[in-house]
Amino acid sequence: MEKKTPSELLTPPEYYYLQIFKEDVVYKTRSDYCDIRRHKNKTKKDESEESSRGRIQEFSKKSKYRLIHQLRNSQQTFKQFITLTYPKDYPMDGAIVKSHLNTLLTRLRQEFSGIHYLWVIEAQSRGAPHFHIIINQAIPTKKKIDKDGQYFYSECWSKRWSKITGNEKDKHHVRRGFRIDPITTSNGKKLASYMAKYYSKNEQKEFAKDFINIGRFWGATRGFTQPIVQGVYCASELKWMLKLCFHYANLERSKAGLKRYAFDADRGCSIWGFRKIFFEKVVPLFGDRLSRPYKDLEKPPTLYG
Repeated sequence: MEKKTPSELLTPPEYYYLQIFKEDVVYKTRSDYCDIRRHKNKTKKDESEESSRGRIQEFSKKSKYRLIHQLRNSQQTFKQFITLTYPKDYPMDGAIVKSHLNTLLTRLRQEFSGIHYLWVIEAQSRGAPHFHIIINQAIPTKKKIDKDGQYFYSECWSKRWSKITGNEKDKHHVRRGFRIDPITTSNGKKLASYMAKYYSKNEQKEFAKDFINIGRFWGATRGFTQPIVQGVYCASELKWMLKLCFHYANLERSKAGLKRYAFDADRGCSIWGFRKIFFEKVVPLFGDRLSRPYKDLEKPPTLYG
């Protein structure tokens, strides 16, 4: 008799884990957790095996989607956009440039209590790495003008970045390696839309041929994006409520002459812009049911003992 895996022995999904963010609705089924949970007896990877993050070579569509989700749904008020660059000579190892970034971010956390940020790594046209960071704090700056035009400058942080990268003697890098631009909109949805267009129109340039260990293309502080409402709900009830959301969304899309959403309520997903529909159409009718989580659980139970 063929032995079944732990996931095959589990009953069909009984509950959905629902998260409602500032703009979007995210739900996960019990089977989703089965797929991502590792079995206790699974053989550990050989320590000598190369890390999957080190093998990442491109900014995938899935990763971009998660990045935009973070920006759309963050309740932070973004104040500054920081760009970190390297001079003519730069490290050819992503692990090294990430260590430079982490050192700087650690100092930002030490200096500014309650700071939240999101960073993205990109390749310049010359193949060199550079970072973009948005923060919810305001680093004191001075407005400067040189032959390259006007820019905002923080002498303290520019010197710190140059010292971290080992370029404190390069006057040009000290002056231009740490650039700060004020963010004029606090609307996360607009900022996310702008960045989405930026990454779709400006595909990631290639890093230098010998550049290794690119790793992750972006990261954010814990708590950068938090759900407004979350809980575990009976699958049989929440499932048709989600279908109702899709129904109302497709009515609006049909009126606008747009393609209707194709969906499968049995599979967890993130639904853009559904928070408004959920609260305006579903909650008024079925709010009493949503106020009672499945078996009084706040999060999915442990699947394996």
